[in-house]
Amino acid sequence: MPNHIRVPLLALLACSVACDSSGGENLPEGGFTTGEQTGPTTNTPSTTASGTTASTTEDPSTTGDSSTTGTPTSTTDDTDGGDTTVGVSATDTDESSTTTGSTTDETTTGKTTTDETTTDEATTEEPTTENPTTEDPAACDNGVIDDDEVCFPSSTTLATAVGPSDVAAGDFNGDGSFDVVVTGATGNAVSVHLGDDSGALGAAIDTAVGNNPTRIRAAEFSADDNWDAVVINATDNTVSVLVANGDGTFSETALAVGTNPVDLALGDLSGDGLPEVAVANAGDGNYQTSLNDGTGAMTFIAAWDTGAIAQIDGVELGDIAVGTDLDSFFGGAGAYGASPGIGADGNINDTFVVAGAGGTAIGRFNGGDCNDDGELDVVAVDGDQGRVFYSDGNNGSAVFQDAGFGPHMAVSEAVLADVTGEGREDLVLTASGDDQVVIYPGQGCPTFGAPVSIDVGAAPSGVAVADLNADGVGDIIVTNGDDDNVTILLSNP
Repeated sequence: MPNHIRVPLLALLACSVACDSSGGENLPEGGFTTGEQTGPTTNTPSTTASGTTASTTEDPSTTGDSSTTGTPTSTTDDTDGGDTTVGVSATDTDESSTTTGSTTDETTTGKTTTDETTTDEATTEEPTTENPTTEDPAACDNGVIDDDEVCFPSSTTLATAVGPSDVAAGDFNGDGSFDVVVTGATGNAVSVHLGDDSGALGAAIDTAVGNNPTRIRAAEFSADDNWDAVVINATDNTVSVLVANGDGTFSETALAVGTNPVDLALGDLSGDGLPEVAVANAGDGNYQTSLNDGTGAMTFIAAWDTGAIAQIDGVELGDIAVGTDLDSFFGGAGAYGASPGIGADGNINDTFVVAGAGGTAIGRFNGGDCNDDGELDVVAVDGDQGRVFYSDGNNGSAVFQDAGFGPHMAVSEAVLADVTGEGREDLVLTASGDDQVVIYPGQGCPTFGAPVSIDVGAAPSGVAVADLNADGVGDIIVTNGDDDNVTILLSNP
């Protein structure tokens, strides 16, 4: 087998900032174009324990998202791709081992791990006619990263916010280690659990927010080395912007948004290296974006035109056509839309929407780059499936193909992140009705290996990925909605 190169874990930013590349541009007139290109461009994600996440030290706008991996480092219409409902999707795509920048919607930055080659020493006792064995066969706990090897031998649980509904990871006290923040939908608070790179998390440190917090994203909003967060308060029709105080607590500002907010995204829409916020308002059938003044103070601007896409249950930000500005991806029911960003004050092109069909009940989006082409890919919950929408690679088109993975009973969250350590994004699902987390090893989107299911607590509701024990491989944190705790799964390749 070839030696394995460890690639830093993607902080599961939705390619919002990191999937920005210089291969072309998105024209203000609308239209996704890349101009002249010589091939896919990749933005290497960085995740480091000093305040960024997946890419070699990047700006804070590339930080955060519900699933973060790596080490935090602080710096400032042909859409049918086949509805694969079993573990492996039919078409092969680019499997190059360089991961490109998923930002947060995520924008996380992180620890860059140096390339490592792991081989065991050849036995030299007696000469033989066979070639000596140079590495162990696939097995966990041997220090060798093998393709499709899913290694989570044990789990621990930790009491957290009452009615945990979602989880994100980031460095909320600026010490260079990943911490975890959980939304307590029943307790109307968020709980921070501080990490120390050992894999253990501390007791909950609570900050009050609005009523029924359901969705959370994390990133560094103000370039002060402490990660911040934004939370949907579903009953109040507000979001809470949480600026970190550096001790695990936050200063909270509630901002009015539309009716029935259901999903969040983060990305650097203004090009200043700091993330802005997008929120999907299901009750209004639209999405809004914010401005960030550089201190973490956000101001929401008017809702954007979604064209014929009437139902909006999810939103994501990222580079769809490999240009200089971030674009938007939004949708609900069985349809999605995409519009180009126009690079000034968080603006999206309000007159240009490319529409496509996929799935039946898509929502709760997370971004990534599972086929390593430098463009945003999106994973959504879709009833009893996780659904991946993947771009076709530097052709200037906003059209996506999609594939479904399941069935698993009541999929509540789906993220793209490397939890196997071989440098490709895996698909991680929580199945609320099965009380399981399910991992599909990545083989270059849309192809994934056979699913591996792991029992967690009752009614898992959210999932994040972060390198809690600083070994260079993503660990999994799952909120268990009926148990008021989180399950922590540490990788052990």
